[in-house]
This record gives sequence, C-alpha cells and structure tokens, in this order.
Amino acid sequence: MEEQIREFCDLLIARLEEEFSDSTTDVHISIDHERGMLTASNDDGELFVQRQIEPIMSVSSDDAQSRVVEILKNDLEVKREQLDNLPLPKPYDVVLELSGEDHEENLLTIDSDLIFLDSDLMEGLDDDLDKFWDKLNKM
Repeated sequence: MEEQIREFCDLLIARLEEEFSDSTTDVHISIDHERGMLTASNDDGELFVQRQIEPIMSVSSDDAQSRVVEILKNDLEVKREQLDNLPLPKPYDVVLELSGEDHEENLLTIDSDLIFLDSDLMEGLDDDLDKFWDKLNKM
C-alpha cells in the first residue's frame, strides 16, 4: 500500500506541474474505502489524479484512514520542496477528506511566508511564556 500511495503522490505532483488553476487554494485528497480509491481534486472538484489502491479495502475504514494519513503526511513532507515550487498560488493546503463524511484533515500547508517549528523548539514554550507574564504582572 505504501508504494502505491507514494506513486499516487508522484502522479499528483506531476499533474499539478503541468496543469493547474489560478483559483486552486487547496488540493483535496479523498479516500473511498469501499472502492479502495484515492482521488485528488481542486476546490471545484476537478480531478487531478484518481487511483485504485486495493489494500485500502482489506482493512477497516479507520485503519485505512490512519494508515493512508500516515503515509501521505510522510511522503508529502519529503516532497515539500517540490510542492513549494509548484506554480500554484500560495498559501495552499493539501487536505484529506473521507468519502461520505464531513471530516477534513489538513495534511500539509504550503506557504512561503510561514515558518514551521518542530516540537523540540516548542517544548516548554508555554511555561516560559507563563513565567514571563507573571514577571510582567508583578512589576
């Protein structure tokens, strides 16, 4: 399943490199568990890529979703530079939707002006800010 999802991401990037819409603000990836289908489209529902990935059907819907999300997030992060260089207007998000549900999960945000900090840099930030605020209040 992992290799097929990576191929899906490669096809999506190739498609976005050759054809895109100025109005695209998000790339929507949907999972259809019953058909084992991954589909990527723009905001208007225009299809970029659609691939059947049969192993999705062989596990429960929740397991398929969590596995697909994990693989997509990892692969999209590896391909962040390629996604950042696509001719799409920024910012844009890659979001995951489940077929027949109103659930949407952000997989990746591409924006030239955003800086993403990893969890190591953020660790203890709340405590530091609380201490700083307490110090200011005592003055």
